[in-house]
Order: sequence, then C-alpha cells, then structure tokens
Amino acid sequence: MRNLTAMIIGLVILILLGLLKLHSDVDTTTISNSASKYCIRLGGNLSIVNNNGQVGLCVFKNKAICEEWSLFYDRCKVKDFCGISTFGKCKTDSDCITTGCSNEVCQSKDEDLIITTCNYDSCKNSTSFNLSCGCVNGQCVWASKNLLT
Repeated sequence: MRNLTAMIIGLVILILLGLLKLHSDVDTTTISNSASKYCIRLGGNLSIVNNNGQVGLCVFKNKAICEEWSLFYDRCKVKDFCGISTFGKCKTDSDCITTGCSNEVCQSKDEDLIITTCNYDSCKNSTSFNLSCGCVNGQCVWASKNLLT
C-alpha cells in the first residue's frame, strides 16, 4: 500500500512538472528575439509553448493571442480587439463557437451560451483583426489564424 501511495505521489509530481514546462513564463530581462521584444512593448505577455518545437505566443489583456512573429510582421492586429475569450475546454477548433449578438465571444460549445448586448462596435469584428475563434492549448480563444489548425 505504501509503495502504491509513493508511486501516485511521484506520478502527480511528474505531471505537475510537465505542465509547468508547457506553460512557462518568460524571463523578459534576457530576451534577444525582436518579435518577443515587440510583444512586450505592445503590452502583451510572452509565453513559450512546446508544439512540435517552441512557439512564442503574445497574450494581450483582451485575452487575444498572436504568434509573436505574425504580430511582428503586422499579420495579427489584436491590440484594439474587444472580443471575449472564455477559455472553455476544447480538443479541436470545432469544439469552439462564436456567440454574442455581434459574434464577439469565443467559447466552448459545452459552455452555457454567453448573451451580450447588441451594440455594434468595430473593435468586435474579428475578421478585421485577422482573428478566429479556435482551440489553442486546450482552451477556446480568439487567436491569429495561423495558430489554428
């Protein structure tokens, strides 16, 4: 019984260490990558994830996510986007849907629908910001189209 308990504790520790590695925050004092610096200068938070190699993601206060080089080369314009991401659980992009009166909410199809007011604002237009609702790292978010499958 003691061996089983020790094995379970060891397994939990290994899983937690693995999760920490996937979502590691970046020490911004040692960044030499121009795209990473640009993300931070725009007010984003940089996160490096392992997805068949390392990918730098820039996460903004409005919860939109861009791959750092797409942001750098102006292919992802999320800074002024005012849509909402619920971070609902997903496995694929098809698990995520857009809701809200102006389709400004990106959420999991398994969540209760989000109801919003019907006031149109150009900052809610995901197409003009080159964003799509999809699954990134197991969460439904607005993200630059090149991050979605």
